[in-house]
Amino acid sequence: MDFSKNNGERLLFWHFFVRIEKELSYERWIDKYRLFITALVQGAVPLEDDWASFKRFCKILYLQDSRHETRFEEILNDAIKEEEDILIRLIESATPIEKPKIPIKGGKKPPPPPPVTGGNNPPPPDIKPAIVKEPDLTEKYFRPKFRDQNREGEVNGNDSNNDNKQSTDRFLHTDEYFPMSRRDMAKSWQYLRKTERKGFGNRLNIKETVREVAKNGLFLYPVFEQKVINRPDTVLILADCRGSMTPFHELTKRLIETAREDGGHDKASVFYFQNYPLSNVYRQANLSDALKLKEALLKANRHITLAIIISDGGAARGNTDPKMVKNRVDMTQNFIDILNEHVAHILWLNPMPKHRWAETAAEEIADKVDAMIPVLDSDIANFQDNFRWILKQYRAK
Repeated sequence: MDFSKNNGERLLFWHFFVRIEKELSYERWIDKYRLFITALVQGAVPLEDDWASFKRFCKILYLQDSRHETRFEEILNDAIKEEEDILIRLIESATPIEKPKIPIKGGKKPPPPPPVTGGNNPPPPDIKPAIVKEPDLTEKYFRPKFRDQNREGEVNGNDSNNDNKQSTDRFLHTDEYFPMSRRDMAKSWQYLRKTERKGFGNRLNIKETVREVAKNGLFLYPVFEQKVINRPDTVLILADCRGSMTPFHELTKRLIETAREDGGHDKASVFYFQNYPLSNVYRQANLSDALKLKEALLKANRHITLAIIISDGGAARGNTDPKMVKNRVDMTQNFIDILNEHVAHILWLNPMPKHRWAETAAEEIADKVDAMIPVLDSDIANFQDNFRWILKQYRAK
């Protein structure tokens, strides 16, 4: 059943996932959504008990904190009520997964068929029962079986097969579509690492240990080498979200993940805002958990911290109205002035290509920060060169 024709070419139940992200700060993982759709299509979620099985399935898959269970159920009930008819049609038309037959325990064979009586037909030979393998009961999680797409109908001009395709085939189910890979991003972030010696690690300093033995005449204690760590105040990330930055949310998320996971800035502070911070920034991407901008900058170091701003700077909408541009630049200037009081450098990562900055607020803002980099520019080397330039500025200080 092609349910996309019945719901306006939109993703089924997607509004539910948008709401739990906004209200509960849950991530909209595309693989979990794909699992959700595949489970419905293959009949893994029965329609019974007044949606009880369906709700239980959604809880297992998405509920992350028991404290949110009440609100989660309210959002789920609203979503079911909104798309109840489509869900019923989809579940009822689902193709259930064939389950293997479980053999009879105890090794008893089924009785042979009764002999044929009457006529000249000879009795049938003994029929041996088929040997069925015991199913693997160690698998505790549902694993969808993706059916192969039949493209023969497309080649021959027959569109009958297309009616059986699910609308999920119409959407991109991967996040590997940026011109810059995760490795390239992580490598760029690594240029900005700044290390310091703090505390002692678990590596023995043999030279100093021998010196202490010679000095004291006996072995009292081992001497360990100092631990080298990445300074947590090296990078401060401020990310613009919603509005014109909505199409670039995945890019923003990728930049932050690579900085924290592989880029050496696992303790970097990350805050969010929309368009430009007036007085508050937020700890969550859904603009919740607010705090004052100056409070967010308390841990920054005036001589070390590099502020990374991820925003289009007004270039995404292409607004060239002089009055709107001036207002955006003036409000952003106040934001930059506050940052300059607390950080050493300001680096602006702009998802829009450079030729789109012309006559917009981004063109003027680029002159007010140390560097503005077009992240999605075709020249990836230019992106990394700008990070190297910032590194040289660090060393100059």
